[in-house]
Amino acid sequence: MGLAPDALGGVAIRHILHRLLALLRLTFCLKIKNFRRQYSIAFNVLSELYRAIMQSLWMILACAAFAIMGACIKLAAGFGVPLAQIVLFRGIPSVLLLLGWAIVTRRRILPSHPKKHIWRNVSGITAMWMGFYALSHLPLPTATSLNYTSPLFITGYMLLWGGARGDYVRVLAVVMGFAGVLGIL
Repeated sequence: MGLAPDALGGVAIRHILHRLLALLRLTFCLKIKNFRRQYSIAFNVLSELYRAIMQSLWMILACAAFAIMGACIKLAAGFGVPLAQIVLFRGIPSVLLLLGWAIVTRRRILPSHPKKHIWRNVSGITAMWMGFYALSHLPLPTATSLNYTSPLFITGYMLLWGGARGDYVRVLAVVMGFAGVLGIL
């Protein structure tokens, strides 16, 4: 007694259907994995795009804040407020925020190198004082343009006295930067 042709056909068809179903499952799983990979790539691209947009917006916000600060300094100096008072009231919010942060996080803010810390504060306050003096006595666009030349001054200092490698390309770049500033002013 052998298998009937219908039974043999049924077994073969069932076997073929099982193979076909397994192949469809495999294809579907590969599509899902491929979709997940494509989704992951798209998500990473969108995440980087979002990060770049947010960084740009933060920079625009920072530029706007500095412009508003410059206008406020110009306005306060126009009303006759002494420069020392302007510098003091510019520094107080920073000190209060730092102190609040130190209290909330229970950190000590005593410096490990007090002499270097004092030197840094003196140079920072002097730079702020000079910048505010420039903002109060020069036209606002001129003072802002000069403020944006600080990387050129730092690079020039490093090339001349700071021990940076002074090849002709870097020196030429700094000279061209200063020439561009003079052209704008």
